[in-house]
Amino acid sequence: MMINDQSVIDTLEAALSSADSEKRVAVLDYVTDLFVSSANRYTPAQVTLFDHVFLKLAADIELKARRRLARSLAPLDHPPRQIMAQLARDPSPAVASPVLRHVLQLEDSDIIAICRTAGESQLHAVAGRPDVSEPVSEILAERAGRRAARALAGNPGAHISEAAFGRLVTRAESDAVLAERIALRGDIPRHCFVELLRNASASVRVKLAATDPALAREIDEIVCGVMGDIGRQAKIISADPDLAKSDIERITHPDRSGDVDTAAKARARKFDQTASALALLCRLPLDLAERVLAEKRPDMLLIVAKVANCSWKTIKGLLQIQHGEHPIPIDDLLRYRSEYERLQVASAQRVLDRYRERRQDPADAIPAT
Repeated sequence: MMINDQSVIDTLEAALSSADSEKRVAVLDYVTDLFVSSANRYTPAQVTLFDHVFLKLAADIELKARRRLARSLAPLDHPPRQIMAQLARDPSPAVASPVLRHVLQLEDSDIIAICRTAGESQLHAVAGRPDVSEPVSEILAERAGRRAARALAGNPGAHISEAAFGRLVTRAESDAVLAERIALRGDIPRHCFVELLRNASASVRVKLAATDPALAREIDEIVCGVMGDIGRQAKIISADPDLAKSDIERITHPDRSGDVDTAAKARARKFDQTASALALLCRLPLDLAERVLAEKRPDMLLIVAKVANCSWKTIKGLLQIQHGEHPIPIDDLLRYRSEYERLQVASAQRVLDRYRERRQDPADAIPAT
């Protein structure tokens, strides 16, 4: 229902002068319901009056009441500005997050100031706003954790600056989900896209290529150039198969991996180097060697390792690169070793030859998964 300024003042006068917190909260709930029920009908002057009242009633109230107030007002098209700014700075994520996500009237300068000290929940809320400006994207790309960074990259309403894209691409080296979300954005600068693919795993490239035929062609073009650079730069690319074999053992040897193997960037670098060495040693195209390492099942990896006459210690390193950061269960390792020892070199070579031929024939190519 409509009310005039004097009726609001008369209704609230007692509560504003009361020290009874329960009474203040009860009146705050009443005023909130009153405002929400007719928010789109109040004049700017009445909204300003409500804003003043909210600020008075919300002073020193408990968390539960602040959370209830934030959740009631944040979804409105035109909530009172001052109380929204105050709730957006609330130290509790339960209070601040709905305001940071939904209230469009917040100033960028205020949002950036909040993001400089906010926790991951608040940053995730900002990353999900319907409209994220470039300056806000930059502070998010700098401070956001994994969840908030993924939300920013996947938000079609986010205007991500070139600098923010650069930071996100660097972070995507250790986050496949983030890499996919960045790559699917239509506004990513070309040089950032190339850098993203340069550092992405083969499995990420396969997923991206499967989303769109046009994107698949672009990825193939870029990856060809990227792999050419890797081939020229990587020390392990040489005309000497024995050197390639020794480099596989050096890269994958469990006793030499040390703590560096826990770093995602080191794992990604080892993946590229190992794939390059396998390609040379087994006379495979580089993309096929990457596919072997990226597959979920180790069958073809064991066949390639048998052809290369790798030691079991080296094979364990190869399997771990394929498996990811989590240790391979001992029962699986025992089964893989038994399969490897039963495998004959001649049989492995025949399977590898057929695999190579199928990959060269588009009609028989193994479908991307």
